[in-house]
Amino acid sequence: MALSYSSSMFIDMDSITYFDFFLFDSITLFVIILSGFFIKISGVYIYLLFGLGINTLLFFAMYIDNDVMHHYEFWWFWWVYIVGMNFTDLTMVLVFFIGKDVLKLAWLEGKLNKVFNKRTY
Repeated sequence: MALSYSSSMFIDMDSITYFDFFLFDSITLFVIILSGFFIKISGVYIYLLFGLGINTLLFFAMYIDNDVMHHYEFWWFWWVYIVGMNFTDLTMVLVFFIGKDVLKLAWLEGKLNKVFNKRTY
């Protein structure tokens, strides 16, 4: 997550678009998913996938809203973007530092694995 956001520090912030942030998060998600094949998956991994996945979708939606649809006045979706982005970023950082499953995503992932990995003979 830090690599994704720190890579944007070297770019002119006046010319960057939401699509650029979408690409940064997409590449970061891809790298995190690949790393899941080589390291032990933990709660932090699940929260990174969850948070960066939501952030990626929000960046893409804002790109569509601003650059494709040309909406420049504040409306309800921008509020969803602001709250969603801050909530997911804060949740990822919180889980990283305290190591607790605050939204029970790891618990839910474990339950879903049990349901979908049942074998009937």
